[in-house]
Amino acid sequence: MSRVGHRPQHNVHLTLGKRKQRLYREVAQFFFDMDALVKPERLVEKKKVKSKLYKTSVKSFMDQMESGFVKRGASFKARDVQWAEVFHYRMQIHRDVLGEARYKKYEQMVRFYHKQLSDMGRGDKSIGSDIAIGFLGFLSTHRFDPDSCLARFTPHPEVLAKYSFFIENPLGTTPATTPPFEFESETSRDNLAATIIKWSQLENQDRLAKELRRLSSILQTAHYIQNTIKPGDMAIALTPAAGPIYVRFSGKREHDKMGFYLTPEERSEEMLSTSKLLPLTPDITSCVDLSQLRPLVRDPVVHLLHEVSKKIKYKALDYLRSQHFDLTLADNARLQKISLRDMSALKSNYTQLVEFQAKPPESFLHSINEFAQQQVLSFVSSLGPYDLFYPTCDEVLLALENTPWHEHLGQSLRRYMADHKRAIAILEQQIKDLLDGTTKTRITAWWLSLIKTECEKFLGFRGYMFDAVPIDYIEQPPVDFQAVRDNFALIKEILNQNEDKHQMQALVKRIKNTVYPEIDQFIENAKLVLAGMLNLQESANHTLDQFKERFQQEKERFSEENRAYIGDLMQDMRYLDQMRVLEDAPAERVLDIVPVTGLVVGRFYRLENELRTVLEHWADTEEMEQKGEGDDSSDFAFSRTSTQSPSYVASPRHSSLSHPITPPQRSDSVSGNGTVYKPLVVSSEGRIG
Repeated sequence: MSRVGHRPQHNVHLTLGKRKQRLYREVAQFFFDMDALVKPERLVEKKKVKSKLYKTSVKSFMDQMESGFVKRGASFKARDVQWAEVFHYRMQIHRDVLGEARYKKYEQMVRFYHKQLSDMGRGDKSIGSDIAIGFLGFLSTHRFDPDSCLARFTPHPEVLAKYSFFIENPLGTTPATTPPFEFESETSRDNLAATIIKWSQLENQDRLAKELRRLSSILQTAHYIQNTIKPGDMAIALTPAAGPIYVRFSGKREHDKMGFYLTPEERSEEMLSTSKLLPLTPDITSCVDLSQLRPLVRDPVVHLLHEVSKKIKYKALDYLRSQHFDLTLADNARLQKISLRDMSALKSNYTQLVEFQAKPPESFLHSINEFAQQQVLSFVSSLGPYDLFYPTCDEVLLALENTPWHEHLGQSLRRYMADHKRAIAILEQQIKDLLDGTTKTRITAWWLSLIKTECEKFLGFRGYMFDAVPIDYIEQPPVDFQAVRDNFALIKEILNQNEDKHQMQALVKRIKNTVYPEIDQFIENAKLVLAGMLNLQESANHTLDQFKERFQQEKERFSEENRAYIGDLMQDMRYLDQMRVLEDAPAERVLDIVPVTGLVVGRFYRLENELRTVLEHWADTEEMEQKGEGDDSSDFAFSRTSTQSPSYVASPRHSSLSHPITPPQRSDSVSGNGTVYKPLVVSSEGRIG
């Protein structure tokens, strides 16, 4: 690969003119001398010799300052070079930032030098004093980022996110954001509490996220810049040409505009509207070293790597597709839109991914390396002076040059491999659940719960009073006999064979349309599992008899546990197949199997029997209450003997529906008064008659 680690020409001082080269050398020497100097420290004066040594070191320090600091400072002044430029050039030369320690060292040395001049009576007359005052003035106004390594660069998106509210709603654009007291009110304790309560009532997640970003922006950032910013402070300016950039305040003010330096050299200022300025937050201005300053700037390399990696992934997928890799299935695996029918194809896809990642073809690796090189070269050639953070631009470009692009290929494929592995694990768990009966238990509990819920909703909508019958209705009479009679009348109307007054058939049909597709899916999945275990071609057309026959041929190779699992699964299939058969042939009867229609209707028969039991069992009590003789029904209930039981007692109404309930055979049921009830016939369409 041709070398791409060279700095762009606008960043390489060696490509500049001789005058600029001399200036860079002089700046380098200036800071070399400053770093070598040590400020004299006064020793404890117990002996005259120590005092003499201190005076000698002071004289030596002053001489070195004169020959280095003053001489080169005067040279900079003669060339009209600003201290901002000197420090910025230092950063470009050394590829680092000044740091807190050196900042303090320079400040202390120059203050000491200036004090010594004042003590000698040269504080207002010498060129050294003039240079020192200018240097100290620069440091006092450029405490944050004295190298101006941030100036003119675009802030990182995470930095801008803190100002999202003010970027979207510039100050002065709406009356609500103009007065300062509005912000004070917004962040008051009472208002924050009210806001949180309001958020708890929001159902729109996008709206809630927007509100959270808004308040976070208000709390994290200062509201106004006019009264807080000082000369030399940095801010973020929303410029029309360059977008958001770091700028430095010059100190100039004109009405609602302020002067800012847009470039690190601070040669010319631009007047900007205060509505387009955002002051830096304390967490930003406290950054002093390179590791803290670097994340404050947008990094275009991140976007480059993302785009190149994405294109490499597409190239890899195109290659795999040419090798019969199922990309649609891969997308479904990521979205978990898979079924047991996809298991074989998923495993084939996964094997291709593993083999391709372990040893991609050399021709493919060569093609993606060439592609990536071209992308990087194009990126480097398009870089502007404020695109790459200067202190780290060399190492960034060198890292780009040495990027192992095949690892980016691996990262992309690993995501697909993880998707496939997760999808296969999900299907394997489904197989396990089918074999050990977990799925059967779950689906049975689900449809029984569904039937119970739908029937109760059906009754509740029609005025059924669920608390009319006590839990222990054999020992405790109902409080309201009329409510029991009303419930009984409603159930009789619902079960009326001649008139579907309450749309019972629609209820049955709705439940069947919900339950049977799940049953059909269970049967299909069971067939796929059995076909795989018994080495049969995957097909939904295999019959249960075919599976049984093949199982008898193959059973010896299975463990005892797996033989039991396969046998139970085939028994589950038989049960569900018979449910369908009985649904379509209501005249047939199988002792242990009840179709969905029977389960639905059975719930109403159960309620009918329960209500009849209550009315018959407590008939005497009801009659006594009507005659005014049953003042203490509770005592009466407990006085009944066990021989006074009704002709038919239903199960307690709150018992668990852990098993399907077979409707009672009404042709054999005889009421207490000797009436014989006709049998109920349910058609395949769910019609009762």
